[in-house]
Amino acid sequence: MTALCGARDLTPTGVIDGCWVQVEAGAITAVGPGTPPPGDTVDLGGAWLLPGYIDLHMHGGGGHDATASPADLAAAVAFHRAHGTTRTLVSLVTAPLDALAEQLGWIADRVAAGPTPQGPRRRRPPRGTIPVARPLPCAKHRILAATRPRRVR
Repeated sequence: MTALCGARDLTPTGVIDGCWVQVEAGAITAVGPGTPPPGDTVDLGGAWLLPGYIDLHMHGGGGHDATASPADLAAAVAFHRAHGTTRTLVSLVTAPLDALAEQLGWIADRVAAGPTPQGPRRRRPPRGTIPVARPLPCAKHRILAATRPRRVR
């Protein structure tokens, strides 16, 4: 166990000055103000400690198009990770069914939970958006199969 201490921590309820964050096996296990629990400590000298950024819409990064190849997808995700993004939702653009299925497969091969295909959820699209047609049943099954569904615990 290691405690990062002497930081200004941004939490959902506000800023904690002089806080500590306990880390075990790469995961945050506790956060608190004041003196950290016994164990190894790293003094952050009043630096800010912030949660990781979650990018909810990404097509690429660092000159790499996430839909070009598995290598470009990996490079785009690595670019965002190197700049503070801790989680990425890769957004695919309109493409022929075969291309979308292939790209979904690349994503499924990289992540534990797999991609989640999203479709229209409203009766009418919001103003200013392009209406999305529902996929044909055969296309829907093809897309779902490409996500390589599996149970995650």
